[in-house]
Amino acid sequence: MDIAFKDGCIPLHQRLMYWLLRCIPSRVNEICAMNIDCIKPFDGHFVIFIPTTKADGGYKEPEMRHIHIGDVGMGKYILDLIKKQQKIAKKLQKDINAKNLLFTYYGTKLSAIKYDKTGEIVFF
Repeated sequence: MDIAFKDGCIPLHQRLMYWLLRCIPSRVNEICAMNIDCIKPFDGHFVIFIPTTKADGGYKEPEMRHIHIGDVGMGKYILDLIKKQQKIAKKLQKDINAKNLLFTYYGTKLSAIKYDKTGEIVFF
């Protein structure tokens, strides 16, 4: 699976979702609820903010988990994917109802959209 999800043929948002779930134990709904500005530099590395809730509904507002990640190796790869997805999500904010979510992307109904090897939209 890892080899397949390093391939640029898989859309960026799917690759990012896979790698976040693979490397940071989280629920899918937590990863889907990440904000666009989910990474911040801190003391020579980065912090990824992931909202978390209790399964029994114990939190009315999600609490933020702070995941410290280095800008080398796999950490750099994940940070690069997040930054690319941030660019796409920011471009789409005017066209959607749910604002500020990292996992904002063109739906599959738009079959004319093509992706390059980095997951960027190249034709639409």
